[in-house]
Amino acid sequence: MPAGSVVLITGTNSGFGRLTAELLAAEGHRVFATMRDTDTRNSAAARDLTSTSGIRVLDMDVTSDESVNRAVSAALDDAGRIDCVVNNAGMGNFGVTEGYTPEQWKQVFEVNVFGCVRVNRAVLPSMRRQRSGLLVHVSSIAGRLPAAYLGPYSASKWALESYAEILRLELAPLGIDSVVIEPGKYRTEFFGKFLYPADADCVQAYGSGDLTDRFLHEFTEQMDELAQDPADIARAVRDLLDTPASERSFRTPVGSDATGLAHYNEVADHLREHVADAFNVPEMLPHRKEASASSTSASD
Repeated sequence: MPAGSVVLITGTNSGFGRLTAELLAAEGHRVFATMRDTDTRNSAAARDLTSTSGIRVLDMDVTSDESVNRAVSAALDDAGRIDCVVNNAGMGNFGVTEGYTPEQWKQVFEVNVFGCVRVNRAVLPSMRRQRSGLLVHVSSIAGRLPAAYLGPYSASKWALESYAEILRLELAPLGIDSVVIEPGKYRTEFFGKFLYPADADCVQAYGSGDLTDRFLHEFTEQMDELAQDPADIARAVRDLLDTPASERSFRTPVGSDATGLAHYNEVADHLREHVADAFNVPEMLPHRKEASASSTSASD
């Protein structure tokens, strides 16, 4: 998409979201940076982003239909279109999976999965009308590889990837693309906001079988040794935005520790093509659609 595209980003108060908003605005895109509590706990972040040329901050809580619809309507009223959505808002957790209550599981999925569903549903009618658009979903390597002690988070990212892939298939005939970014270990403010198990008795019952301290120590050591730049994710979003839909990969692993996903993702891409062929719907594959159109033009 050319410079001047209209981009709406969720979870821009810090981390990947904020860096992405700043980079895209600096490169000439018009950015709607959304976050919760712009008048209270996130007021400083909102002021900083508001002072950046090309960025307008909107209050959005992805767990609320009303809040999402209001923010998306404000963006559309202002800009007249939304070319790209970056679903970045997320919630993490760390602890013995059995210790998380059903309510806590719902809390994580409410942000990481249903939040994306709300935002996409609010934006897609306008994208369908313009017959173009890009949905970017920020997942994780934990969305491909099950991660111990990240139970609700990892499961939610697996769900997000499946949802995003289904959208890619269904929206391709309408000219709309859906993609996933899979970051590796990056130190951001996200790691200071973990949700921990509410059932303390359950966790205590694991005794010496609870390896969370050892796991977390190793995880943070590896993250610090890698010292990867969180702006890598912002650049990945920028590159996807600049890439023609027919050439975009569905999944983009980011970080040296995420490179191992490449073969896994390649196999998944072949399976997606197999499904499209099996059900005689090549239009669900953006590159097939482009090739078909080129072939038709050549024959004409």
